[in-house]
Amino acid sequence: MSKRKIKPFARCIDTLLLAVFYFLLFPVSAYAASNDSDRSTKIVLFPYRKAVIAARIDSVITTYNYKPGEKFTKGVSIVKLDNSQYRQVLLKAKAVLLEAETQLRFSEKVFQRNMELYRDGALGNQELERSKTDNEIAKSKIRLVRATLKMAQLNVNFCNITAPFAGKLIRKIIFEHEFVKTGEAVMEIIDDHKLLAFMHLPSSRINAVKTGAKMTFRIDETGVKHEGVVYEIAGMIDPGSRTFEVKAVLDNKAQTLAPGMSGVLIE
Repeated sequence: MSKRKIKPFARCIDTLLLAVFYFLLFPVSAYAASNDSDRSTKIVLFPYRKAVIAARIDSVITTYNYKPGEKFTKGVSIVKLDNSQYRQVLLKAKAVLLEAETQLRFSEKVFQRNMELYRDGALGNQELERSKTDNEIAKSKIRLVRATLKMAQLNVNFCNITAPFAGKLIRKIIFEHEFVKTGEAVMEIIDDHKLLAFMHLPSSRINAVKTGAKMTFRIDETGVKHEGVVYEIAGMIDPGSRTFEVKAVLDNKAQTLAPGMSGVLIE
């Protein structure tokens, strides 16, 4: 009687274990199938150029001429700083230069007259050397004053922060009416007239990809295909993922793409 009960029970256990085995196997096989069907190389778009612009003088920000997201051209003024103090220093330097130029002209006349008197025997060597020294000091002083004037002019110019390239203002770090120190970051800008597509390719393709080669991408956000050119290839393979990084340049003059968009490489 006990044997008849054990056999059906054993068969039930076997059936249950077999079911559990197939249940555990199914997700693995399904994952493998999905993994096999999704081998597209993913890409992410980044700005072609990016810069955090710092102040070159101590001052207070008075005006931002552009809002975040607005486009600007190369060389335009993006931020203005208070230049009242630096303009006063510049005016003082110009006044000192006028005085130094006057002193130089006077010392040159004295030296020339003393040379004539010395040739005529009406002036001793000591007096001639003294006038020559005064003339050299005046020349040295005017060089110093001119350098000071140039520095004062530069400080006034630094109160106007201009764009090093055409692009967009992305982020204000220091806001209007806030004080900024020399070397402190003021804002962040990007150049998105071109974009860089970052991707990681299998190490087996390290010798197949060449700089200047064309690539085609499909952008997820737009569903549109775009062509790019290989711009940079990493010099080494990542030992963990067994992949290497590739960057391709995409034209974005039409501004249809934006940094942060993603997509796939179309083989």
